[in-house]
Amino acid sequence: MPAISAPLHHVGLVVRDIETIARGYAELFDINIWHIAHTEPLLTRAVVRGERTTFGGRVAVGTAPWGSTFWLIEPAEGRSTYKDFQATNGQGIHHLAFTMDDAAADGAIAALASLNAPVAQEYDLDGVGSVVEVDTRSLLGGFYIQIIRPLAGGTVTLPADEELDLAGTYARPAGVGPLPVPNGIQHFGVVVRDMVARTESYTRVFGVPEWSVQNWRTEEGSLENPTFDGRPVEHEYFAATTPFDSALGFEIVQPTLGPSDYKENFLNVVGEGIHHLNLVGLAGHEHWLTLRSWLTATGVDVCMSGTLGGGIAEFYYLDTRKRLGGLAVECFGLDPSVDLTTMEGKGPYYRIGSAVFDGQEA
Repeated sequence: MPAISAPLHHVGLVVRDIETIARGYAELFDINIWHIAHTEPLLTRAVVRGERTTFGGRVAVGTAPWGSTFWLIEPAEGRSTYKDFQATNGQGIHHLAFTMDDAAADGAIAALASLNAPVAQEYDLDGVGSVVEVDTRSLLGGFYIQIIRPLAGGTVTLPADEELDLAGTYARPAGVGPLPVPNGIQHFGVVVRDMVARTESYTRVFGVPEWSVQNWRTEEGSLENPTFDGRPVEHEYFAATTPFDSALGFEIVQPTLGPSDYKENFLNVVGEGIHHLNLVGLAGHEHWLTLRSWLTATGVDVCMSGTLGGGIAEFYYLDTRKRLGGLAVECFGLDPSVDLTTMEGKGPYYRIGSAVFDGQEA
């Protein structure tokens, strides 16, 4: 039984300035309406790493057209894991949040504790419910799991002290944008130091049934024409992905040989963590060229790119970290003429079944 089986409630990011980051989500993704709550009047009974405390700040809640919800957390005075994260990471994904009733929450917290992931922070939100944040940084790679217990019969809705409506505050070229997101968040790309160890942890926490493992490398038929910060590069990375139809998808990446955005611009700067979201779908190379012209004009560059498997797919990592709060975005396009069921020699390096982690044969 996995520790977490509830659907994702929201993605929680620590940011330095809500208005600046919300504008990036509006321009790039059409998330124009943000409801901002001042947390200090709502927040009671706060405990951080066993110590009673008080803290405040603002939280902006925005929901994307494809359904995902983002909480932008701008911490203020007082001790909190948000302030700690801001000091060590600057901006970025602090937590993934899930709502549960008392029994499910108690079970998840106990299961995570048995995996050496203790409670780091807990507090009540007046009129909303209680929040527990489990320190899964060492277990999963750089982020927390937030568990929200709503009040009986209630929903998790923060009161809006301010409304930020950004529609009409930016301009896009005719017929371009926002970034196309056909299927929502396909996966969270997590950069780690030991991919193999992390897959075991993710299986125990989220019940991942199988991992597809790839040793991507600069080589014909594997990773072709790779770039890093606009320059051709030779590099490798060891990666495991959940099945494409996963309700909650992950790509666990261990950068290995040569320079990469994973390593030089992320792992060596802030350590392990959620590096990117894979969500932008490309309709073809010409579509990408149109998007790139617009993105360049908005100050968004490509930090890493390449083609895969002899040209069956192309990918581009957008350096949206200043626009989206420490988060890169992956654009992915698959050649529609390729019949993947007939492809030979393009399979994974190997697969890992979840039974391996239960001491059984996969």
